[in-house]
Amino acid sequence: MPQSILQALKDLLLAGLALVTSLSGTAGNSAGHAQPPKAEKRQVTVVPRLPADEVLTVDENQDANQTGDVGEQETEEVDQEDLDQPVSTRYVTLRGPITSRPADGVIGTWTIAGRQVEVTAQTHVSARAANAKVGDWAQAQAEEPGATQPTAAPSATPPGQPSPLVAHSLAVMSSDKMARIVGPIESLDAGTTTAGSAEKVWLVSGVRVRVTAETHIVGTPEVGRLADVHGTMPAAEDGGLVAKEIIVRGTPNQPKPKEHGRKFDLAGLVESIDADTGAWVVAGQTVLVNEDTVLNEKKGKAEVGAMVRVQAEEDENGALVATSIEVVRGVRPAQPRGTRAATPEPDEAGQEPVQQTRPGAPVQGRGQGSKD
Repeated sequence: MPQSILQALKDLLLAGLALVTSLSGTAGNSAGHAQPPKAEKRQVTVVPRLPADEVLTVDENQDANQTGDVGEQETEEVDQEDLDQPVSTRYVTLRGPITSRPADGVIGTWTIAGRQVEVTAQTHVSARAANAKVGDWAQAQAEEPGATQPTAAPSATPPGQPSPLVAHSLAVMSSDKMARIVGPIESLDAGTTTAGSAEKVWLVSGVRVRVTAETHIVGTPEVGRLADVHGTMPAAEDGGLVAKEIIVRGTPNQPKPKEHGRKFDLAGLVESIDADTGAWVVAGQTVLVNEDTVLNEKKGKAEVGAMVRVQAEEDENGALVATSIEVVRGVRPAQPRGTRAATPEPDEAGQEPVQQTRPGAPVQGRGQGSKD
């Protein structure tokens, strides 16, 4: 074979080996530097914490310390799932300027943050509130009328205005930097302002809230959900609250949905069966039987008095629905009255076994207490 052909074959072989080596190295490097999949990050937002029911006290120091500045508020991290949960809050919170107050004493109707509040003898009132003037700022926690029974006669409500809230606590604030309303959203279209279509007006617990293009909204606004509104409020009573931030949370004071689908095992006697409703009572527990319930009656009929084993699941209403019922023991037939128990068989020696009775009772048997 000519030398040139051998050299060509040799070069071709070397080129092939080099290509295989290169591909192997590339694959190895790719495998060695493969990045593990990144864990999905929880998208959280830092928001002001909702006021506690007993956030206000009645001493002067508490008044001075509650400045209302955003930087001094307690905050929490929330995600969308947190915001969708029902909210447990008893009181509406109002923080803003005082535009009217009773002439004598503290008991009577106040207007705070644009909403009338009825202060009663049961209201926790701070020491400085007695000397509060129109234009000072106050914070009140109050309930809708009917939740409590005020001792003071409520003032007549002007037409078109909601009834006054009943105050649980009232404190005068030392700062007017940040107004706040915490209450249910009553309307997302409560009129217009001088700014025209650039602003929307919400109604939150009877207070007009002006929502502008600069308002930062966290959550999904819907009528009936709880809004925590932070912003500024002019002294004019009809100016409303200009919202800087609104945190919308779940429906206030609604029970959390019950967990369903939990499984239960029951065993006991069938105490009753309601053929109309399908409700069975087994060992004191009511279970619902429907067309999907599997009955196993190999050891007896499923009826009142039978011993059964029940597998059930909890539905969305909290009721137990039987998925299967197995008869462990059927109803034992009743022994007719006047019949004697079976005579025991004699043993290998021809003697009948002595029947055991309670201690101290005479033993009955052949040859004892009888004559041949």
